[in-house]
Amino acid sequence: MTTHSSGTYYAASVCPYRHRQPEPLMEVTTSFWSTPSKSRWHGLGPVLLSPNPDKRIQDKLKPYAMQLALLQQIPGVDWTLAAVIISELGVGRSVFGNVSQLASWAGICPGNNESAGKRKSSRIPKGNVYLKTALVGAANAAAKAKGTYLRDKFYRLKARRGYKRAAVAVAHKILVAIYHMFSHQVCYHELSDLYLDNLNKHHLTRNLVHRLERLGYAVTLEQKTA
Repeated sequence: MTTHSSGTYYAASVCPYRHRQPEPLMEVTTSFWSTPSKSRWHGLGPVLLSPNPDKRIQDKLKPYAMQLALLQQIPGVDWTLAAVIISELGVGRSVFGNVSQLASWAGICPGNNESAGKRKSSRIPKGNVYLKTALVGAANAAAKAKGTYLRDKFYRLKARRGYKRAAVAVAHKILVAIYHMFSHQVCYHELSDLYLDNLNKHHLTRNLVHRLERLGYAVTLEQKTA
């Protein structure tokens, strides 16, 4: 399993989509749109987010069926959202030097909110409106996917930071996962909703015992046998 600073989102196991690259997305989009202003970045997003996506666009995305299937492994990402992500982001990693630059371009990278004891603005940058809309939509859908890491993370953040900030934070985690999945050509790895509890198992146990003791209970812990 491969890890990174934002958590573990992917596994370096054998993936059916590894080492298989379609034609560049730029060629697909620019050959379809007749007006030069329609580029790789803003060409397909508005149409794919409409109620009835154009069938021609679905045909143009056929070379990216593997990437579409890969993205749909992520909780909350369906075909339409995956198509928007591919059309706005592309499938390569050469445009962005690292995941931080990608998050900044997408507009889902709130900065440090406090410095030297002074509270600063927590507004997120404008970024790519179509990609950001798709990612936040995926985050909202992931919050309903039971038994997943993203759902557990969403509700933990929601309790402390509110609904909107939790949605943006989970959208950022989805984007980080996408970056590493495309960069390393690996499948999505589900951590489960117990990941954060197991990560801080001792701290969580101590807090729960302390809370029960404050309620007047005498707590004795015994390790469960397999």
